Formats: sequence, structure tokens, C-alpha cells
Amino acid sequence: APITLFCVLCTVNFPAAIVLLICVPLIPVAIAAVQTWAKKLLGKYWGQYTALGDTFLENLQGLTTLKIYQADGYKNEVMNREAEKFRKITMKVLTMQLNSITIMDLIAYGGAALGVILAATQFAAGQVNLFGCLLILLLAADFFLPMRQLGSFFHVAMNGMAASEKIFRLLDLEEPKQGSCPFPEQGDICCRNLHFSYEPDREIQKKWFVRQLELAKEAGLPVVIHSRDAAKDTLDIMKSEHHGETGGVIHCFSYGVEIAKEYLDMGYYLGIGGVLTFKNAKKLKEVAEYAPLSRLVLETDCPYLAPVPDRGKRNSSLELPYVVKALAEIRGITPEEVIRATAENARKLYRLPEERYGNEAGKPEADH
Repeated sequence: APITLFCVLCTVNFPAAIVLLICVPLIPVAIAAVQTWAKKLLGKYWGQYTALGDTFLENLQGLTTLKIYQADGYKNEVMNREAEKFRKITMKVLTMQLNSITIMDLIAYGGAALGVILAATQFAAGQVNLFGCLLILLLAADFFLPMRQLGSFFHVAMNGMAASEKIFRLLDLEEPKQGSCPFPEQGDICCRNLHFSYEPDREIQKKWFVRQLELAKEAGLPVVIHSRDAAKDTLDIMKSEHHGETGGVIHCFSYGVEIAKEYLDMGYYLGIGGVLTFKNAKKLKEVAEYAPLSRLVLETDCPYLAPVPDRGKRNSSLELPYVVKALAEIRGITPEEVIRATAENARKLYRLPEERYGNEAGKPEADH
């Protein structure tokens, strides 16, 4: 179209026609200049887009597990950070598109304006008649319409190319060869007497829980109890079947003061871990303040429930100082007092030899 218009306007006024024709290629030049930057930016955009979708789907599918281990708050923060990154790169893409459109519009309208100005000056100089001048004025903008439309399609095409590259990269992944791994001649998997139940009364769980308590009494060993969403059932069975007979700890304690009092009255210890440092751990903080220090032990629940400021990361005993600090602040004592008391409590609970702790509880001797 620009070539055709150039041929038509050459018969009217050659200088105006040549100026308009020279300005037209500036639009594809601008497109080429933006293409390299746009390709990298859109590649990052689609990378962030797919990563955010994967993370959201993974967290949604594992929401129950996240809530069980009280990691949903941390994952929510991670999702917020990922969403903020995606928002920023989306704004960069939109800014890039707006800037490139602005440049192409400046070239198109600037070139048309230049042709109009030249036609007016040629008319004033008597180089073109009124009809020719009006013809140039009307056709100047049409010189740039095809290339300007190409610029609009450019952004759509770059988006499609960036998305298709990720798809083709996935399709090009080498598939594992079938039958390439050795398989044992006798590879039978046998399951016998396997039961699982979602029954409201949880009879199967209760039956084997009681049996484990019986084994603890027969062996004369303390019990470690982890109870979630079963406060009444657990407490009733502990009262009727064990009642502190061989001692034990309510691991990762997560109930309120009333339940804590019941276990403390039966002589059990309460396990306190990283949850104590969480902002929403109101009940546990009340229990930590209420319970005698002589009935508390420190735990990790590794690899889960890392304390603040490492919440959501892999937990280990290296994180215990944060729990110690939180418990000391709640009880208004020094961290050293917490360490000595809880170390002594652990020694009594698990019946560890006193000499392993040296002269001061919580501080092992050099040869250990």
C-alpha cells in the first residue's frame, strides 16, 4: 500500500511523496529495536505466570496438610510475594507495550504531519495546486496504516511466541525409555490385614491406641502422645487406660488450659515447640504461662513447625533457642533458667542417667 500511494503521489508532488515513503520503514525499525527486549521480558513473564499457577495448585491440593502442620500462614506469605513479583513483571510488560505503541504512533502521526506540512509549503510555493495539496493531506495518514497495524499485531505475536516456546520446550523433553530399569523376578506386593477408617467413632484408632498404651505399661516405658482434633477421645482413653502409670509427654501440645490441667493432674509433661513463637498461638501461650515449669519439655517436631523467624523452613534442634527465648519472656525468667529446668524435665521423663548432663542441667560435660 505505501508503494502504491507513493506512485500515485509522485505524479502530484515528488518531494512530499518521497518524505512520506522514507518515514514508513521507521515503524518496522522500531519493532525490530523493541523485539529483543520484548522477547526477554515476555519470557520472564510467562515463567512467572506458570510458576505462580504451579505454586497455587500445589498449595491448594495440599491445603489440608498445610493446616495440619500450621504452615498455611507461611505459604500464604510466599504466595503473596510470588503474586507481587508477577504484578511487577506484568506492569513491566504493559509499560513496554505502551512505550512501543507510543513510539510507533509518534512515527506514524509525525510522518503524516511532516507530509502535510511539506504539502502546505509546496502549495504556498506554487509547486502543487489545491487539488494536489488536498490529495496529499487526505492520503498522508494512509501511508502508515499498514505498518501501524503490523505494530499492533507485533505484541500479540510476541506473547504467543513466548508461550509457545515454553510449550515446545516441554514437548521436547526426553521421555524415559520404557523397560530400561531392571525389575526383580519376585516383585510381589502383599497387603494383609490392612484397615483404614474414616468412621466418626474411630474405633480402629481407639483399639490400637489402647493396645499401644498396654505395651507401654508392659515395658514400663513413658508414652509420647500426639493428639490433633481428638481432645476428648484422647483424654478419655488416657484417663481410663493409662492415667500417667508409666509417665509420658503430650507431644506438640495444641489444646487450651482446661485440657492441659487434666494432663498435668495425671502427671504428664507438656511438649512445647516452635508454635509458641507464632502470633496466632494464643492458647499455647496461655498454657505455657499456666503450667508449672517443672512439667514442660522443649521439642522440635522436626522437620516441621520451625519457630519464627524461620517459620516454614526445615526445623531442627538448632532452632530451639527461639523457643527458649519465647518461653522465658512468657514466664518472666531468664533463658538459662528455662534451659536448666526443661533439660532436667527431659532427663526425668526419658529416665536418662544424671551424669550425662554434668554438674549443671542442660550443659553437657566436655567428654560427652
